[in-house]
Amino acid sequence: MDQSHGKPPCTAQTKTGEPCRAWALPGTDRCQVHTPERQEHVQELRARGGKVTALRARRRRLHTIGALVRYGGEKLLDVEEGHISLDMGRALFYGLAVQCKLIELHQTMDLERRVAAIETALSDRSDKGRQWVA
Repeated sequence: MDQSHGKPPCTAQTKTGEPCRAWALPGTDRCQVHTPERQEHVQELRARGGKVTALRARRRRLHTIGALVRYGGEKLLDVEEGHISLDMGRALFYGLAVQCKLIELHQTMDLERRVAAIETALSDRSDKGRQWVA
């Protein structure tokens, strides 16, 4: 049993012979895909396009200001059109504001690191008798 999650892994093998990486269903030693009793249900899900659904479920990378602006614009329209509640919109925008500050902090720290590296390089050059002429 994987102690980090408290769930046992599936004991089946994939078509390529590798161990399945999914978690076993409660009370079984196999995941949904490898449980014989669920094969018909799994086939129905696949026929409906389960792989496309899995791709849609992937999280967006909101690690740049541009990505935050695009995402925020979409969510603003969702609130305006009533697709998400006003309370959910408030929570999202609070989270976007925090993420924006974290990105700015990361960029500032990176800039400070770069300036320090330049200053060190200039200091090393001046120690060797070279000087910058203004």
